[in-house]
Amino acid sequence: MCPPLNSPESRPDHEDAFSLVELLVAVSITTVIIFALYAIFDHTQKAFRGSISQVDVMESGRAAMELMTRELQQLSASNETNVVNLFAQRSTNAISFQQSLPGNMLRTNRFQDFFFLNRFNNNWSVAGYTVIPSVSGNGVVGTLWRHSTNSINRAVPFNVMSAFINGPSKTVDLQPVIDGVIHLTLLPYNEAGSLMNWTNGASGFRPDPRTSYNYYFLSNALPRFVELELGILEPQILEQYKSMPSNVASNFLARQAGRVHLFRQRIAIHTASR
Repeated sequence: MCPPLNSPESRPDHEDAFSLVELLVAVSITTVIIFALYAIFDHTQKAFRGSISQVDVMESGRAAMELMTRELQQLSASNETNVVNLFAQRSTNAISFQQSLPGNMLRTNRFQDFFFLNRFNNNWSVAGYTVIPSVSGNGVVGTLWRHSTNSINRAVPFNVMSAFINGPSKTVDLQPVIDGVIHLTLLPYNEAGSLMNWTNGASGFRPDPRTSYNYYFLSNALPRFVELELGILEPQILEQYKSMPSNVASNFLARQAGRVHLFRQRIAIHTASR
């Protein structure tokens, strides 16, 4: 007679189970899978944060370009002898800086201060832009500032803006536009689309013969076009740059050309004589 199935006699002498080696292998595989999933998650998060940062830079850069473009389109000539319509010079605050590009090439970031005369009906105003360094003692990256003076006599714009164009002054009211600016230039072009210089300049145009970055227009002279360029550094790179010593920061920033967003706009001056 067979014993009942649940009796001690019917049970096997031992039951099968996982060995220690099998448990270790299973734990190891699970650990590898978890780390792989974490790496994918971390990479996705970094890509997401990077895309958000790029969107922020693009939006703020477009807004700054739109502000300057809208004002430059209203650039007007004073039509008075020795009155400055448009003035630009190499920045008195920030300095030029080179960044490495693929193929052993270099890109030079430059800064200009500039101001210009606008007219709305019978009212005249002057708008000006400059970059003031974000880090004390280092003029490579800074904040773009704007100054505007409304309802002034067109005969005195240069005197009104002299404090602005020669550096920050308590007598000039500046408003911040955007941080992380690493490049800002405004260059004049004639009706043929060529960069204006001494050989193709018009009457009333006074460039510095050593460079195209210092110039001014007088009386009824205006460029037919101006080309505005703005370069903005991504926020996370800017924060890393600010936290580094100056000697380390310069070397670090020189390798970050791919983290600079460049904006360029060719602006037609409709009030310029043709």
